[in-house]
Amino acid sequence: MRRIKLAWLLPLAQLVLAILLLSWARHYPHPPVKMDSPWTPTAERLVEGINLPATRIVEIALDVSPWTTDVPGIGGFYFVDWMFICGVAGLWYLVGKKLDNYQIPKPNTKRGRLVRTAVWDVLLAVYGLYLLIPLLLHNVVFTNPKNGTGGDANFVGSFLYQSLWFTWSLLLISFTTWEFVRVVRSQAARVVD
Repeated sequence: MRRIKLAWLLPLAQLVLAILLLSWARHYPHPPVKMDSPWTPTAERLVEGINLPATRIVEIALDVSPWTTDVPGIGGFYFVDWMFICGVAGLWYLVGKKLDNYQIPKPNTKRGRLVRTAVWDVLLAVYGLYLLIPLLLHNVVFTNPKNGTGGDANFVGSFLYQSLWFTWSLLLISFTTWEFVRVVRSQAARVVD
């Protein structure tokens, strides 16, 4: 019996979830009561938190690109939303591919593959630190957003978003560091043998 490849199943499932949550957020854009502080729907904060690495990469791309966030798109989504949806597919493809590699391990005997794996692990750990540092310095979970800290008025959405942000950063740092140590130890054991 063939196994289901997570590299294809996870992106499909996450795309459906992201499109549904973004559609829900776009059709329910108003805060429950009149308020003068920024408000983001909980569904939008949830989908951004679940796909946080894609969210942050799209934010970086928008900072360095000439595109604006209000460019009209297709299907009720803006251009930036489609960038995000493509990022979601890419993110979960990579996660699924990594999980597939754990289920069916391939021997890493080539030195080039070991070096490439080690470099990617270090880059992902640094990206995890990049995610963690701003969260530790500025967050609305431990800081009251009504004191002018830049948070929005949706505390539940912000709490979910920052909890998922913290989880992603810890996962990226811990798993990639563990993988890096495993690769280095296996290479050292081969050298000793």
